[in-house]
Amino acid sequence: MGYLDYAVYVDEAFRILGIDPEDARAAYPGCWSFERGSIKMVIMLNTTPTADEDTENGDTISFTCKIMDIPRRRKRQFFQRLLELNHSFVNERFELFAGEVYLAACRFLKGLDPVEVASIMDDMSATADQVKEMLLKEFEDAIGKRTTRSS
Repeated sequence: MGYLDYAVYVDEAFRILGIDPEDARAAYPGCWSFERGSIKMVIMLNTTPTADEDTENGDTISFTCKIMDIPRRRKRQFFQRLLELNHSFVNERFELFAGEVYLAACRFLKGLDPVEVASIMDDMSATADQVKEMLLKEFEDAIGKRTTRSS
């Protein structure tokens, strides 16, 4: 089964959550984007060949939610807080890219089913929404003009 064949699992996961998958489908095959609460989640099917060129065992699904921009001040305290929060996650982790903070998760496709995809989408969007609200409030004085509550 090729990695793009798992698109039917993601489509079914959207239906389980009461979302029309056509509304979330991105222009690229194997990519979706949707909003839930204050969070925009991007889901991507990926293939990465392993050392022995076995592509199927390197196929993954990734989930990414932008949380906020990195604050302009109190960065040390902010990064320490992210690491403390990372400790409480089971599957998620914080990632930094281009001055922004993301909550991300990744899973191998082998053995995946639509119920698990829906569960990850549901749990992660709720977690991202809560963490975003908490961090924006906790570091409100350090954020500056770059980050707004609607980002």
